[in-house]
Parts: sequence; C-alpha cells; structure tokens
Amino acid sequence: MFCKKCGAQLNEGASFCKNCGTPVSRPVQQPQPEVKVQPRVTPQPTVAPQPEVKVQPRVAPQPTVAPQPEVKVQPKVEPQPTVTPQPRVQPQPTVQVQPRPVQPVQATPQAPQKSSTGKTIAIILGILALIAAIICGIFAANGGSSNKRRDREDEIVEDEVDSTAAEDAVRTLMIYIVGSNLESGPYGGAASRDIKEMLKADIPDNCNVVLQCGGAKEWENKDIPDGEVTIFTIRDGKLNKEKSLGKTTMTQKGDLSEFIKYSKENFPAENYSLILWDHGGGIPIGFGMDELSNDPEDFIYDYEIRDELDKAGVDFDAVIFDACNMCTLEMGLCLKDHAKYMVGAESYVNNKGIYYTDWLGMLDGDAQAFSEKIVQDYMADISSDGLVGSMSVIRLDYITDVYDAYINYVGDIADNVENGGFAAYAKARGNCGSFEGIDSVDLIALATAYDTDNASTLINSAVNAVSYTESDFAYGHGLMVYCPFEIVEAYDIGREAFVELNYDNEITDFYDKFVSAELSLMGQSYVSSYGGDWYTTAYADHVSSSGGVSSNSIGLVETDDYYAVELSDSDWEVIDHVALTVAVESDGEYLILGQDYTYQTDSQGRLALVDPEAWTFVNGNIASYYCVDYYSDPESEEWSQMGYIPCTINGEGALLYVYYDDKHPEGTIQGYTTYDFDTEEEGSYLYDLRSDDEIDLVFYVLSDAGDTYYTTMDEPFLASELELSYSSIDLNEYTTLGYYTIYDVYGNEYETDATYLGSTDAV
Repeated sequence: MFCKKCGAQLNEGASFCKNCGTPVSRPVQQPQPEVKVQPRVTPQPTVAPQPEVKVQPRVAPQPTVAPQPEVKVQPKVEPQPTVTPQPRVQPQPTVQVQPRPVQPVQATPQAPQKSSTGKTIAIILGILALIAAIICGIFAANGGSSNKRRDREDEIVEDEVDSTAAEDAVRTLMIYIVGSNLESGPYGGAASRDIKEMLKADIPDNCNVVLQCGGAKEWENKDIPDGEVTIFTIRDGKLNKEKSLGKTTMTQKGDLSEFIKYSKENFPAENYSLILWDHGGGIPIGFGMDELSNDPEDFIYDYEIRDELDKAGVDFDAVIFDACNMCTLEMGLCLKDHAKYMVGAESYVNNKGIYYTDWLGMLDGDAQAFSEKIVQDYMADISSDGLVGSMSVIRLDYITDVYDAYINYVGDIADNVENGGFAAYAKARGNCGSFEGIDSVDLIALATAYDTDNASTLINSAVNAVSYTESDFAYGHGLMVYCPFEIVEAYDIGREAFVELNYDNEITDFYDKFVSAELSLMGQSYVSSYGGDWYTTAYADHVSSSGGVSSNSIGLVETDDYYAVELSDSDWEVIDHVALTVAVESDGEYLILGQDYTYQTDSQGRLALVDPEAWTFVNGNIASYYCVDYYSDPESEEWSQMGYIPCTINGEGALLYVYYDDKHPEGTIQGYTTYDFDTEEEGSYLYDLRSDDEIDLVFYVLSDAGDTYYTTMDEPFLASELELSYSSIDLNEYTTLGYYTIYDVYGNEYETDATYLGSTDAV
C-alpha cells in the first residue's frame, strides 16, 4: 500500500504516511438498499408561546422565479463578561455533504391526525434559533465510572483513620478535585463516584495517593465536608482525612501550588504525578469552576496553571486532565518545563470520566504505561455505554517542535490570506471538525484541510508528539490548537494567552487581522464591543468588501417537478454549508420534522427542493431531528454528525443528543439536556439516560391559523426500549414543505422561500 500524496510505501495498519504525514484513507460504508417507510406520529397539542412566524404562502408552483430573500448576517451570541464553559457552538461542516449510510427499518407508521382545518402553508423559522444554542457546557460534564452503570444515590462512607505516608515511596499521585456542579446538585456526585473507584483500586504499598477535595457546595460522599476544602489520602481502600482547609477556594492564585507543596513535603517520593479534575475548555476558557469562589466562573487559565507549577517547584512525570478540551498545544507549552507527559482529551469528557480502578494498580510502574492505560480504560468504559470521546498521551519533549512548525504554517496562511485567500482559509477552517463550544481544532485536521508548503512538517511534528491516542472522531488525531474562528467575541481574552506565552508575532499578527475581519463582517456593534487595540481597520474593510453569495442566486427556479436554486461556481467557493428544513402536512397543519445538513443536486448541479431520502427514526416512528454539527474528512471521506431530538423525559422538556459516524450509522445516544419549550432555555449539563426514564417525542407544529405550538407524540416509552435508526423514507403520499438555508464564509445567511417539495425520484 502506498501513500496517494507522496508515493511512499505505507506500513500495514498505518494511520499516517511517515514521509509526508498524509492521513491514510479508509473504506467508507455504503448505504443499504432503500426500504420505503411512512412517517408515523400522533401529536397531542399543548399550546406554547407563539413566536413570530415567517410565512411564505404558496398554493401551487408559480411559473416565474420567486422573489429574492433578504441577505442576513448570521447571528452570534453575546458572550458573558467572563468566558464560561458554555460558549456557543457554530456548526461548520464541509459543503460537499456526503449522505449518511441508511439502515432500513420495517415499519409502516400512520399519518398524524389533527382536527384543524385550513390551507396555510409556511415554515417556522423562529424555532430554529435553538440550533445555535450554547452546548459546550453540556459536554463539559466529566466524572469516573466502572463499566457497570452507576446510581446517583450511591454513597461512600469510609472510616476516618490516621494516614501514613509510604516509606521510600516510588510515586506520589496528587489529585486536585474541584467538585463544582459536577458534584453538587441532584444530578451530581461525579467526583464521589470517581473517589469510589479509587477506593476499589489495588494501589501499591510504595505509592501515595493524596486528594484535595473542594469547590462544591455539597458532596455525595458524606465523609467530605460540604462547602469546604479538605485534604485526604487513600490507603488500604480507606479515605483518610489529613487536613481541613476550611471554607477556602481552589481556583485562586496560590491554591494549586500550596497543595502541590504540601503533598511533596508530607508525602515525598521518587516521582510525582498530578491529576486536575473538573470542567475544562482550554483557551479562552481555562480549567476549574469553584462554587465556593466569589466568582465561580473565574477559571484558571492555562498560563496560570504554569505559574502555579513554577511556584510549587515540583517536576511531574505526568500531568493528567480529567476535564474537557485540555489536550492543547498551549497547555503543552505551559507544562513542558514541569512534566514529561500530558494526558487529556481534545473533545468533551463524558460524565463517566476517567475510570480509575485498574490503572491505579500500576502507579509503581512506568508513567507512559499507566498513562496509556488511562486512555484505554476511558475509551473502553464510555464505549460500553455507546458513548463517543477521545483521549491522548502527549510527549512534552516534542511540544516545542510542534510550536515551531505551527509558526511556519501560520506564516503560510497569513501570506495566502493577505493575497485574497480569506474565503479559502475560512472555508477550510470551518471544515476542521468542531469540538463542541470551543474555538480550538485538531492540528492535523487543520493542516490537512488547508494544505501549505509547511503543512506536512506540522503534521509530522504533531504525530511525533502524540505518543498514544484513541478517538471516535474522524477529525481527532490527538492534539489541538487555539485557532480563533467561531467565538471571535472572546478573542480579546484568548489573545492574553498569546501574550503570556510569548507567542511569535507571526501568529499574533495573523489572528489580529483575521479576527478583525470577522468582527467587521458581523457589524460595527461587534467591532465596538469586542475589538481591542489590536483591531486592524484596513484589512477588515478589505475583507468586508470582498462579497458573498450573489443574492440573485437565491431565487427559486421552476422545473417540471420541483423548484431549484441555481448557484454559480463563485458562489460555491464561498459557501460554508447548506441546511434543509422539512415539514409534512396533516389536516391543514404542518408537522416540522426539523433541519438536517444535507442537500440534493439535480443533473445541472442546482440545489433541488425535494423530499429528503432518509430521516431519523425512534422505535420505528419518525422523529423531529436538528443537526448542530457535521464533518467530512476531505482525504479519508470519514464523516460524523451531531444533533438532537426534542422530547420529554419523565414529563420534563429535554433534548436527546445523537451522534452519527461510519461506526454508528444508525446513531448512538450521548445523553440529554433539560430544555424549556416555552422559554427555549437549555440546561448546561449532559445527563445519562436511565433504563426506567420515560421518553415521549416532541414536535413543533405550524397551525392552519399561522400559529406555532409544540406537541408530544403521546406514546411514551422507556429508555430501555429505545431503538434509534437513520432510515429511508418515502414522503410521496404526503404534502411536504421545505426551504434551504445557505451559510457563506463571511457569516451571511440566506434562505430560500418555503415551498412545496418535489419527489426525490425526480432528481
């Protein structure tokens, strides 16, 4: 087998070419034969607030081109004064959307029945605002678990005994647990469950395990005082209280360094390792949400962790993050003078978190060995529940090489963008895959999506630094970098890290200009609110005048069987992604099926407004589904998609998150968030489903009077009975309505008129 880029021979099972670093293509699963399925829903209306509805009435296809819609700037969420673990996610999938493999199901659902009358035809636009909801904090839920599902009601009660430090200790493991809302509250207990796993471990006698627990208003483990900070040790399966620090903090200056110094002084050893446990997000979010602090959202930034390690004066063989999104180039640069290995996740860390029991038995061994075991156990543990994630081991002695290669790579980008390449880079950056709610991307995915003279060097340096990695994400290769693009409102905070880390001017100057251009495209109010003294007016004005999709292209063209959107080659060059919204008629009302990042083109390359070929089903019934992120690897053609299904769980509003990829073509449930359908407020925590949770599907409906409301299917089922599929669907017997939303790289959003959809057979 040979590399298709440079021709070098590849080793069997290789993921990357050793010569040029190009990812090795993998076979893509083909769709299954189509089985025609009829949608089945039985909505029971419950009146909701009635948002403004944009109605585009159309009784029958018109012989003339439809009016042109107004070009709108894609809205962005105003950030909070301090960046929190809940930044907004803007999905950035590739334009060349590949259809998801279809798994046929045998079902013959019946059409929804309604008593309403009328012929009003429209598509609800207001409800789709929830697609851009903040979801990073949702996926920031971490915690540990055994392979068996754990109950929230479990308590840990251990007798307090005097601790004894190991004589001639080989290693002292320091575990810094900022409990936060991951521990407190009715759905918390994540830290206590992890401690329970630690107590089950066969920890070698010549090793010390020291914990500092705080940052939470209440603890499930009743041996840990609520609202205080306490130091414990683990010996012989017992949790031993060493010292009470009282009502103090864990995320302020000196907190972490004092714990490290205390642990070294009282539990000396040949080697030291450190675990940081809580919420995370890399730049510009940081680590640690302390509920006992005057400002719980005052996280510890990456460079502040570096400063704490400087104060402590302790070198570690491994620094381990049981927290989301901390496996970054920036964090590696902060740790390189204090540690040999960094262990962490590019992606969110699932509620189950690191599984502690087995690898703690390896503490007296090699740090690389137990670091790899951490990754293996975590990935196996979440996989047992159908969850997806990633985790890596990084060799920090290679991190400077990665940084040097990144400087040269960014220099290439800067030159190209300065010479009219803004759209090409923005489009590539948007197709690097999205780790929910952060503005960092995988280094290898970035260098693959946007190739330059120095891209292969960056890829090779990253491959060398990633000692071991496992990832369920096609765009996850082990190490990511802060690459401002989605959450530019927070750049002023993120830029502080560039300054504190003494970043090369090549990097800082480029992002100053690039973010200036993005803010300018968003409007003067954004420039005034978020543009610092780094804002570059001349470059921003130049990009702002570069254009976008021609508004003349968005009008509907009539064919014999359907309407179409004719786009030019220059339009496609600046299109970021396309979404189709679909509704089905029932007794004069329209049941909204949701929005998917998919489209079909006809023989002339036009966007065809036709019925979708497949949709998401739950237990054989069509479900409402909203995509929030799509990715397709340009080399391997691997793909992934994340979205949610509106529902009620135990009678309360919820969004059930679903992940699709080559390995999960039918989809796999990742958990649910709470959701208020009246206020459209979404919770910030991703909960695991329990087998006895009662689920009922929810749909939005556009009434014959032009009002909107939501309704349940009124056929509840248990979570243990949930069967998910992505299946072929035949809507030919129904009247369907839909429209395309087109997003360009300049932040503009274009919508076609809502119109009748033609048959998919017509194209």
